Amino acid sequence: MLVKDKTMNEDIKQDSFITKFLDRHPTDKQEIFSVEQLQAVKMAFGARSWEAHTVDFCGSFSFFRWVSGVVLLF
Repeated sequence: MLVKDKTMNEDIKQDSFITKFLDRHPTDKQEIFSVEQLQAVKMAFGARSWEAHTVDFCGSFSFFRWVSGVVLLF
């Protein structure tokens, strides 16, 4: 079981999303994530594909005291 978990850990760390995620953390903290935690992170944030849209415009504007947001995705 331990070998299987180590293999799964190496497999998920090869994933491009997880690699980018771990690169944002200090080196000493990268090793403390378990396989389950990395899978949960990928499930929660990995589905957000900002690069898939041809046009991705996010902005806000204010009108007196009101502030509204605008998002256009094509």
